[in-house]
Amino acid sequence: MGLVVSATELMNQNNIGKGLEDTFSSAEIILERALEDRVDIHVYLAVAFECPYEGLVAPATVIDQVNRLMRWRPSRLMVADTIGAANPRAVSSLVSELVAQHGSEVLGCHFHDTRAMAMTNVFAALEHDVRLFDSAIGGLGGCPFAPGAKGNLATEDLVTLLESMGVNTGVSLEHLLTAVTTANRLLGADNYGRSYSWVSRSWQKLG
Repeated sequence: MGLVVSATELMNQNNIGKGLEDTFSSAEIILERALEDRVDIHVYLAVAFECPYEGLVAPATVIDQVNRLMRWRPSRLMVADTIGAANPRAVSSLVSELVAQHGSEVLGCHFHDTRAMAMTNVFAALEHDVRLFDSAIGGLGGCPFAPGAKGNLATEDLVTLLESMGVNTGVSLEHLLTAVTTANRLLGADNYGRSYSWVSRSWQKLG
């Protein structure tokens, strides 16, 4: 089960119609019940780097919020760059502190590619032993609060990065390419990761 809370007052108000403290109080009720019933729950802390309404979010604020949420032992806690405003230095600084306090097993990152920094942000998190990342085939999706944004981190880009660094993802590139093509055909879209053309040509040569 997924649970999304935002790091700022105005984002919570605009996204779900609740204030910051009300949102966290409601989240804690859900997390407590999930813990009692042994239900896996993935918590997303949205706008953890920058908010479209309040601007930059202080790392200390995010750290305090993560500490509060981690008390309920979620299966995963994903730090989300919801509008794609993070940069590698900010990611490294925040993630290093979170990993130091909570370890890297449960912590993950959710990046958007609005400013073409998603891949470098992944690398920054990898350097601190984070191994959980969200992605979407073809970079589909996005955020309604970031008009014109490219969308989510493309799965084909993430897999290409990891495999090139010797990390076995267990993902079949052949099947992944098929999934990207199929999704675009069904949606009438033209969304491909930046590595798609190269990966496609390379796979054809191997075939």
